[in-house]
Amino acid sequence: MNSSVPDEMAEFGQRLRELRTTLGISQDDLSRRTGIHSTAIGRLERGKREPRLRTILRVAKGLGIRPGALLDGPSPDLSVGAMLARHGERELTSEEFERHFGHLPTDGEG
Repeated sequence: MNSSVPDEMAEFGQRLRELRTTLGISQDDLSRRTGIHSTAIGRLERGKREPRLRTILRVAKGLGIRPGALLDGPSPDLSVGAMLARHGERELTSEEFERHFGHLPTDGEG
């Protein structure tokens, strides 16, 4: 009935993987930042799992980007923190991320 869902899921997954790798963040580190298991992140990236709104918000916070970047594709609206998170070619550890950018906002923080 809704044949566009698989295509949309694949596009979301591709954008997620592109943003994550551009920022130099591994699936494991994104998992630690979001509390989403790395297997689930892999399934999202392969378009095998449909993301819920809460998942999109958690992933965006974990990447340090606006949720719209995951939905509309990569764009210049990436946050400064996300661009700094790349930190050369080396990914930041969770501790370094928090030291540089503070804690990840919780639901209700803006």
